[in-house]
Amino acid sequence: MLSKNEYLLICLIEELSEVQQELSKCLRFSLNHMPEVYDTTNAKRAALEFADVFAIIELLEAEGIAFIDFNNDSFFNRVKDKKKRTLKYMEESRKMKILEKD
Repeated sequence: MLSKNEYLLICLIEELSEVQQELSKCLRFSLNHMPEVYDTTNAKRAALEFADVFAIIELLEAEGIAFIDFNNDSFFNRVKDKKKRTLKYMEESRKMKILEKD
């Protein structure tokens, strides 16, 4: 039998997978594509899935499992560093002619 925390962690994994799936659709069909079965674009559905991720994170935090500490500079430093690394590798990919120029 699962504990409540284990259950919520599984929910988080599932929600993160749904974000991945929607982002994949953004690439395959475009951000603004709106399939007949939905009343929103791929980009909007991806954003909704991100909201679902944060909902589960909040439920986990209510159980004492903190994923994001917005009061801790290390979180924002990590974000800043990740952006810097990503831009660096994007430039490397441009030099290799893998990524188009702006």
